[in-house]
Amino acid sequence: MKFVLIHGAFGNPEGNWFPELKSKLEALGQAVVVPQFPIEDYDTLLKKSQNAKIEKMTLANWLITFEREVLSKISKGEKICFIGHSLGCVFILQALEKYKLKLDSAIFVGAFLDCLPTEVWPYTKIIADFGKTDFEFEDFKKRIGDSYVIFSDSDPYVPNRQSRLFGKALDSSMIKLRNAGHMNSEVNLDEFSLVLDLCLTRLDLSYTQKYRFLNRKVGAYEYIYLNPGGGSIALDAKSSSKEGLFHFRDVQKEGFATQFTGFNDIYGSRSDYMKNSRQAAKRMTSFVRVILVEKIEDLKLPEWQDQMRYDLQSGIKIYLCLYNQVRDNAPEPDFGIWDNNHVVIGQFDWKSRKATKVVVDSTVSGLKLALKWRDEIMKKATPVSGISDMEKFIARHQDGKDIK
Repeated sequence: MKFVLIHGAFGNPEGNWFPELKSKLEALGQAVVVPQFPIEDYDTLLKKSQNAKIEKMTLANWLITFEREVLSKISKGEKICFIGHSLGCVFILQALEKYKLKLDSAIFVGAFLDCLPTEVWPYTKIIADFGKTDFEFEDFKKRIGDSYVIFSDSDPYVPNRQSRLFGKALDSSMIKLRNAGHMNSEVNLDEFSLVLDLCLTRLDLSYTQKYRFLNRKVGAYEYIYLNPGGGSIALDAKSSSKEGLFHFRDVQKEGFATQFTGFNDIYGSRSDYMKNSRQAAKRMTSFVRVILVEKIEDLKLPEWQDQMRYDLQSGIKIYLCLYNQVRDNAPEPDFGIWDNNHVVIGQFDWKSRKATKVVVDSTVSGLKLALKWRDEIMKKATPVSGISDMEKFIARHQDGKDIK
């Protein structure tokens, strides 16, 4: 995806929230173009007579700059998102009309079409040059995939009705903010998380990309890159519950998870991790949990009976499987596969029975291996629908061999 950021009147690429947005999009591997359009010095211009001519900041000059700095960098068929602020919004429409571009999406912040309630002469002349109301809006609707108009109830320059007219003309999704002014540095808005979040909805990110970005964004905890391709992350054991919170919010359709009775120091039946998993199960189409049993006596503990009861109540399908029957073909006893696009593996020290780290892997090879483990486990797994089924499983395997 290529993002093109268009500043407003008397603006520049280093103003407002543009630098922070550019930095974060580039951190996600996205191309970002932020051209500097010709502008006058505002204070110098204001001292001149109202009959003075605006030489630099004209629609014609901006279109020339657009051709050189933006149009030349757009490839045929490339997915494009335009983001404009203030005057930059109506300029985007001027450019779309002239060059017949097709956009994946557009985000308009503090948008207007033509007139504003100002008597400051530089602005009246600039808006008269750039502004327009008779665009071919029906054509725009066909060439802009999705569009958003963000406006503030306290904008001192752009009345709400102007932004609403802009959004209505494009059938845009409109987002009203409270007390956000003109959504610029005047209100200390040097970082605009809403715009960033809208950008993220346009991206096809892998789970590990999203997770790494979350860490960059909030600085919550350290992470380690395991390979240059960006498909795998290793976290310390203390971070496992936070990773769980993230992926249970992120997962949409299906999940498969094992839980080993020999390692239960961080995944108790009433832990936040398990509570989050059950909340996720309620919206998922399929969630399977296989309890890998190290010793049959483990299942007699109240903890495991509670685990089953809570899981079944939330719609999770429960299976039981003796680990010694599958350990040769599925050596990791604690892992989860989410939406068939990433695997999370809990790694433990067998001697201390303590968690050591969690690996999050969205590489093709890592996922393929985990799916193979899942298939081997399901060949031996027994479905259970209640405590009575667990008791039958215990009775059937009471004399079986445990893991040595």
